Amino acid sequence: MVEIRKLAAVMAADIVGFSRLAHADEDGTLARLRVLRSELIDPSVSRNSGRVFKRTGDGVIVEFRSVVDAVKCATEIQIGMRERNALEPALPSLEFRIGVHLGDIVQEEDGDLMGDGVNIAARLEGLARPGAIYLSEDAYRQVRNRVDFAVTDLGPSRLKNIDDPIRVFALQPAIPAQDDTSAKSRRRLGRYAFYVAPALIVIVAFGWRVLGIGSGTLSEVELDRLVRVADAEFDSKAYEDAAAAYRKAAEAGDARAQARLSAIFQQGLGTKADYAAARHWAELSAEKGNARGETSLGFLYYQGLGVPRDIEKARTWLMKGAAGGNASAQYAVGSLYDYGNGVSRDYKVALSWYAKAADQKYGRAEGRLGDMYRWALGVDQNLAAARDWYTRATEHGEPGGYNGLGNLYENGEGVDVDYGLAKSMYEKAADGGYLDAEVNLGLLYQQGLGVVRDETIARQWFEKAAAQNFTRAQIALGDLYRNGLGVPRDTTLAAQWYRRAADGGDSWGQVSLGYLYAKGDGVPKDCENARKLFAEAVTAENPAALAWIKDNSDCPPN
Repeated sequence: MVEIRKLAAVMAADIVGFSRLAHADEDGTLARLRVLRSELIDPSVSRNSGRVFKRTGDGVIVEFRSVVDAVKCATEIQIGMRERNALEPALPSLEFRIGVHLGDIVQEEDGDLMGDGVNIAARLEGLARPGAIYLSEDAYRQVRNRVDFAVTDLGPSRLKNIDDPIRVFALQPAIPAQDDTSAKSRRRLGRYAFYVAPALIVIVAFGWRVLGIGSGTLSEVELDRLVRVADAEFDSKAYEDAAAAYRKAAEAGDARAQARLSAIFQQGLGTKADYAAARHWAELSAEKGNARGETSLGFLYYQGLGVPRDIEKARTWLMKGAAGGNASAQYAVGSLYDYGNGVSRDYKVALSWYAKAADQKYGRAEGRLGDMYRWALGVDQNLAAARDWYTRATEHGEPGGYNGLGNLYENGEGVDVDYGLAKSMYEKAADGGYLDAEVNLGLLYQQGLGVVRDETIARQWFEKAAAQNFTRAQIALGDLYRNGLGVPRDTTLAAQWYRRAADGGDSWGQVSLGYLYAKGDGVPKDCENARKLFAEAVTAENPAALAWIKDNSDCPPN
């Protein structure tokens, strides 16, 4: 195969949210796309001496003779789309993402283009905002001082799978460039005789975020762009770069950036956890009514991070965040009512808050709704609904959904018993770090359900979850040593595991340890300690504790 390597410029196009639009009206959206191609995109490409070498459904990649031609084409498309959307107010707007890069590419024998030049353009697409055009520094050099639209230097940006940061410039066709007496006179692209380098290619990728880092006093537009830069860095897990951008916007008073910065310090993302700083930025954001900031402050009070633990203050701030539409806060408020934490337990109220979060496709809420329908908490039992909610949770990245499905298949709840499928679901949940699934896998191996019975593997699963202070795993290990399952019977070690679970507030850990104290098994007989443990478990409405308090022979009432 003959390959040609050259300095190239290529244009790639993509419509924002095309899948969502097509899902809502597939025929109508596809018809509009065909009209756009025939009446706007293809004529503009031809007019500016471009060559389409790849179509990507709702997108296109085009080779040009120069960066100038590519920017002219991109500008025509953006302005043309703005005009078309204005003439069709009843229809959902179609918007393009555009980015431009000049770089080394390889042209294959069939005319297709490959190489870093194409890859960088594709990454620029993912950063651009609707209606804007992104240019790499190499591309911008070809057209600087020659455009009549506002250009913002966005600074270096990390692009996915690109080793070195790329300096990015955002061109907004709708915003005229400000006068600058120190700069050369700006001339329109269509009236300027540009130097055209041999076989140049510009990559135009149409994207949805505009990067924008201003200097000095930041306007609202510059703040918005700066936050979008930080969001892109945050989403790509470049937390240090995200924090730097958020801090600049936060110090300029942007509530969104203040809330994000609080989360970064609270979770120690790319830096050491700093709860005082987390509280500072959360308070500033919350004062402005930012739901994410209110939520962050609520979590700080709930966990006692940087502030004394205060469930009432936590609930107050989480309620504000939930009312502001923050799905995480809605889930957290639901949990407060679900478990009676700082409020009277009310499953119906919990259910309503979980439903609000689930409306935003919040996976944890969907998973918990599955639990509530499965166990008839605040609703009539409906195993079909439980399975549906668990499935939705898996679709939105929640490993607990897989765990719930595993429970259904293991126990034959609303489905036929299928231990193999249960194991598969538990494994997927465990891969997502869901500790309950690790214990469930251990129990399958301990009991030989759908697998060859192997108590060593069972113990390994229990120990893995117990290392994360998961109380159910600690109790499972206590049971294992208490009953000598695959290990020598050792009730002293069993008591140690039960005590860890009890100290973690687990009522079954309290009951299990209480039994040992009542019988003097592995620990000295101590009825006072036993009664205390059972009494604590009763407050959690543990049925075994209620039964022991009512009728026990080991430690009769004094």
